[in-house]
Amino acid sequence: MLGFEIVLTVVGVLALCRGRLAVTRTRVVVGTPARVLGLVALTPLPLAATAGLLLAMSENPAEPRSLAQVVWILNGIELGICLCVAVVVFGAGAVVAVRPVENARDDAR
Repeated sequence: MLGFEIVLTVVGVLALCRGRLAVTRTRVVVGTPARVLGLVALTPLPLAATAGLLLAMSENPAEPRSLAQVVWILNGIELGICLCVAVVVFGAGAVVAVRPVENARDDAR
């Protein structure tokens, strides 16, 4: 699951720096929408850390969970967050994406 988070982080940083996010081989998001989607792609780590903090705060000291239970819960939360963010980034990206040829024509004008 950490690998999935790393991939989303790399995608987010590249989208922020380049202003370009490749959604598929034939569709690309360019400009401000790509940068916004790049910021969204960077959110899994802070969201997972916040969820872990909330889980720790909600723990009942009288009946603590075992470490194995906590690890499984946190892994599930992290996977859910990563999947949701990936769906939002690439789903919204697919909606606003253009073909690279159209983008080159717009730049030439």
